[in-house]
Amino acid sequence: MFTAFFFADYFPFIGGWVDKLTGLSSRLERTFNDLDEFYNEIINDHLDPDKPQSDNEDIVDVLLQFRKERCLSFPLTLDHIKAVLMVNSFNLGHFELKRILFILLAHLIQLKMI
Repeated sequence: MFTAFFFADYFPFIGGWVDKLTGLSSRLERTFNDLDEFYNEIINDHLDPDKPQSDNEDIVDVLLQFRKERCLSFPLTLDHIKAVLMVNSFNLGHFELKRILFILLAHLIQLKMI
C-alpha cells in the first residue's frame, strides 16, 4: 500500500472514483481494518488482568501506564497508542525500549511536564 498510486492524491475530484473502480480504496480499507485489529489485540493482551507479570516492560505497558495516570497534558487514547505502535513497527523497530523511553522523557522534560 505504501507504493500504490492513488489517483485521489493527485486528482481529488475524480480520483476517488478511479480508486474505487481499481479496487485500491477497498484494499486500503481492508489493510486498515487488519492493522487496527492487530493493534487492538496487542493492547488487549496488555490490559488483560490475568496476564502474567514480567519484569520487562515494553512500550505498550509504559503508554498504558501514562494513560491510566493521566500525566500528559492531553488525554492519551487507545488510538494514540496504536499510532505509536505503528510508527514503532515501521520506523523505530530497531530501537531498544531504553532509547524510546529516553527520547520520550526528554520531550516531557522539554515540555516541562516532569
